[in-house]
Amino acid sequence: MFHCCWIYPQAVREHIFFLAKFTPFAIFTNGHAAVIIFFVLSGYVLSLPFFGNRPVPFKQYLVKRFCRIYLPFAAAVCVSTLLWLISSRVPVSTLSAWFQGNWPPPPLEWRRILSHFLMEGTNYATHLDGPIWSLTHEIRISIMFPALIFISRKSARAIALGLFLFFASTVLLELCGDGNINVIPDSSLATWLLTLRYVPFFLMGILVSKHSAMLGSTIRKMPWWLYGLFWACSYAAICKHIRSDWVLAHFGDLFIALGSAGLIVLCLHSPRVSHFLEKGPAQWLGQVSYSLYLIHVPIMLFVGYQFGAAVGVTATVAIAIATSLVIAQFMFQFVEQPSIAFGKWLVSRSASARVA
Repeated sequence: MFHCCWIYPQAVREHIFFLAKFTPFAIFTNGHAAVIIFFVLSGYVLSLPFFGNRPVPFKQYLVKRFCRIYLPFAAAVCVSTLLWLISSRVPVSTLSAWFQGNWPPPPLEWRRILSHFLMEGTNYATHLDGPIWSLTHEIRISIMFPALIFISRKSARAIALGLFLFFASTVLLELCGDGNINVIPDSSLATWLLTLRYVPFFLMGILVSKHSAMLGSTIRKMPWWLYGLFWACSYAAICKHIRSDWVLAHFGDLFIALGSAGLIVLCLHSPRVSHFLEKGPAQWLGQVSYSLYLIHVPIMLFVGYQFGAAVGVTATVAIAIATSLVIAQFMFQFVEQPSIAFGKWLVSRSASARVA
């Protein structure tokens, strides 16, 4: 929804954002917050097997994680490249400047395509499919994840490390001239600093997983008014509409991460919310969410260039949403699920070879 808003011209988009600020839909206008929710949720989900009765061997974990993340990502880069090649790319005056400048101008260099596959994470290496910048950090932190689990055996140690990494990397990004953390950086050094900056959000998800039973027990004992206040504070922290000065611009991500952890805990231990999320459209949207994340912006750009001038911006958005959902289902079924199955097959084959 955030990217859909950015297709509209600036005046219309700012009006939408301004109105949404005073409604429960404010969360849909904060795309940066969605990335942080994703990181906290990743930390929570990835840590579940490590806190179980059967520890996960690092090699098996890494193989499965690579197949789970990288193979659908590589397929999305291929699709994005194909859409760029067959798109008209004639400027569409009714759509926003963000739309016009999102795809790279011709000719398409092989080095740019290669930089996408190498997951360099810079602005140059994400021009074909903007949202994939966050996967660079996801895959890097996934590699070091077992070490984060070890550190999190002591919660105080994990909190101390998280705060140190967050504040140190934020200051270093400012010194490097990449202080605007809402913009994809141009330098490789800045991308590594951003990776360090996002490690604390994974640690927060790990701690939520580690203390899930205690947190759930606390929530169930809350009086109704405190329970409602917990929901409101978590939501407000994610929306980040408290202040807009330099401090919040650089350190407000901590509020978003805390709000994300709060919402995860509340959803886990709220029977009605859990029931809603496990049924029907919400369940389906959760299944295809990774594929949808990978492919929605290239489809929006392609639809905009092909039909934007003829049908107008709102119809363009509607067509892009519908097409993205259909393609997401296709990718989930024919790319994502086979990639997961391939990872499991590699692990089982390796285990069988060791036994033999």
